[in-house]
Amino acid sequence: MKDILRAELAAAPGMPGRHVMREYLQVRLLEGLQNVGVSADLAFHGGTALRLLYRTPRFSEDLDFAVLRVDTSFDLVSALTGVKHELDREGYDISISVKTTTPVHKAMIRFRGLLREMDMSPLADETMLIKLEVDTNPPGGAGITTSRIPRRFGQPVRVAHHDQETLLAGKLSAILTRGWVKGRDVFDLVWYAGNREWPGPNLGYLNAAITQSGWTGPSVTDENWRSLAWERLSADADWETVRRDVQRFALQPGVVEMVSADSVLEALGV
Repeated sequence: MKDILRAELAAAPGMPGRHVMREYLQVRLLEGLQNVGVSADLAFHGGTALRLLYRTPRFSEDLDFAVLRVDTSFDLVSALTGVKHELDREGYDISISVKTTTPVHKAMIRFRGLLREMDMSPLADETMLIKLEVDTNPPGGAGITTSRIPRRFGQPVRVAHHDQETLLAGKLSAILTRGWVKGRDVFDLVWYAGNREWPGPNLGYLNAAITQSGWTGPSVTDENWRSLAWERLSADADWETVRRDVQRFALQPGVVEMVSADSVLEALGV
């Protein structure tokens, strides 16, 4: 509800309002998917899952999911139509466009006029955009668990998601195979690798993921994943671009120091 959004914004003085709004809407969309009965069909993963489930000190943009059963047809249009009806009743002006022409189904969810209504923009037609993706042909071998995402106001939202080992494996796959070095990938890698209580990567899932993405390098093992990640970053990272990308989403100014070459080396221990 919009009153809850206002309360969330009021309870986060000094925080970037647009990020606070986006994060509230992300959780509200997760709740909507739960309410229309499709949460049990999807595993939440990626940077936003890491942020919402483990409270990493950076905001995130997209909602990423993988279907839990590849032998069934997931209807993203139907699911989001149900979510839209729910949000319409709460007074949101929302439009949704969906593309399902590739195995990764993509949705663009636009909240019109909300930034103006919350005094964040002078433009009546400016939209708050949230992107949502569902991988309908994910790599095999993911570990799945369930957790509750806490909220300051309202009941927690229960989600199925990749377990810790698989979350790290997914991030390593992105580091190794993405066409460019993304600053937020680097930040998340440092957070994972620097957390000594975090388990090692799910190697079965990781090797399936990089193979699916066309990887031609060696198989990833417990012994080489850190060095392989550093080899990719040291060869291709533009550290100033990496820093600027993270700076846009950082909760505190010091967070950007986590993505220097020295910080990555220290976290990886190579």
